[in-house]
Formats: sequence, structure tokens, C-alpha cells
Amino acid sequence: MSDNKYTDDRFIEDGSAVKKKVENEFTPVHYHPKKVKDNSWLAPVFLTILSAGVIGTVLGIFIINLFTGIENEQTGEDPSPSTAVTAQGTDNQVKAEQQLPTLAAYVLQAGLFEEKANAEEWQQSYMSAGEPAFIWERDGQYFLLIGISHTEEQAKQRAMELQGEGFDVFVKEWQTNEKELKLTEGASEWVEQLGQVWEEALTAKENTPLVNHLEQAPKADELGNLVEILSEQTENIEVYLLQVMQAYDNL
Repeated sequence: MSDNKYTDDRFIEDGSAVKKKVENEFTPVHYHPKKVKDNSWLAPVFLTILSAGVIGTVLGIFIINLFTGIENEQTGEDPSPSTAVTAQGTDNQVKAEQQLPTLAAYVLQAGLFEEKANAEEWQQSYMSAGEPAFIWERDGQYFLLIGISHTEEQAKQRAMELQGEGFDVFVKEWQTNEKELKLTEGASEWVEQLGQVWEEALTAKENTPLVNHLEQAPKADELGNLVEILSEQTENIEVYLLQVMQAYDNL
């Protein structure tokens, strides 16, 4: 062994020995990188929420369009009150030219006057004698009518009775003027039916058919006066029938 203390094996400056010594003296420290938080589970959740939102939006738009389409169809099939006119409501504001049916009967004419005052004077005379008398103005003249019948035979029979009582009367065929009138569909149908109802009332000499038909009357301005006359309850049926006939002729 050498006497030099610096020749101890522990201090031999040998590369491998030094390295070994250093390795023995230091405990290796291993680096552990910080774990990155795993957020991969968020992707499916976000995708699910997004899908639900898209589906909900599409479904909502579809439902809105569906109900809008149904409402439009109902609007097209069932006109609103602003586009229709009926007694129970309205049916159709579109007006078209309508040929009015002619109402016809046989009347007993008691006089023809140029002045209304003269007609009214004779009217009072007949009414005082218990005979219904009605003044009908036509073409600037005043006709004094004291009866109305469905057939000529009935009218002649009545005329003979009155003539036997001293009344100067004669039978005359009487009918409303032909004319066209702009009416809604509902009003046109009602007027068309009125012709038949009129025949029934005239034949039976009662107002029941006309009163029943009045309940179906449309609220049309063109028919205002006629509807008003129909609603009046005149004591004498023949005067009532003449009033209705005149109101119809004045449409």
C-alpha cells in the first residue's frame, strides 16, 4: 500500500469510479409530469344537447306549419262573418244578379186615382163598410184594392158578392214586375223560396207560411223593407198579403 493518503481507492480519479461514486451518493429523482385532466366525456354530452335542440326546433317549426295549414283550410272552407250575410249569420258577401220570381194573384179593384187624397177618401168609405181596402201606388197612379185571391174563379165569386151589396168592383190579374237584383247567395236562395211560400199563404189565406219563412230571412240590406213588412201582424190577411206583395215589388 502506498504511504500517500491521496492514493486511497476512494480518491482514485478514475472516470468510472467517480461516476459510480456520484451515482451512489445521489438518489435519482424521477420526474412525473402532471396528468392532463381527461374531459373526453363532455363531447358526447354536448353532442346530445345540441342534437336535442336541433330536433326540438325542427319539430316546433313543423307543428306550427301544420296548424297554420289547418287554419288556412278552415278559413277557406268557412267564410268569416265579414264576408257573409245571413239571418242566422252570414254566408257569402259576393253578390250576383238575381232574376226575382214573379208573384201573381187576382185582386178586386175598386178604383183608380190620380191623386192619393182621393184614393184615401174612398179607402175610408170601404173600410167603414167593413171591407179591407189597400192603396197600391204604381206608375204614378193609385189603385184601390179591396181583396186578393189565388184563382180567378175565387176572385169572381167574391166580386159578385160585393156587387150584390152595391160595391162597384171588378176582377184584375195582378203581379209584381220582373226585375233583377244583386243578392248574396243566401239572400238569393231565400227569395227563390219565397215564391213558393207566397203561393201557400195565398191559397190558404193565412200568414203562417210567410211567418215561418221569415225566421230564415237573411240580414241583407236589399231585403230590409220586405222583412219588416213580413214581421208586421196585420189583422186582415188579405191586406197583409197585399202589403207583402207590394214590398216585394219594391225591392
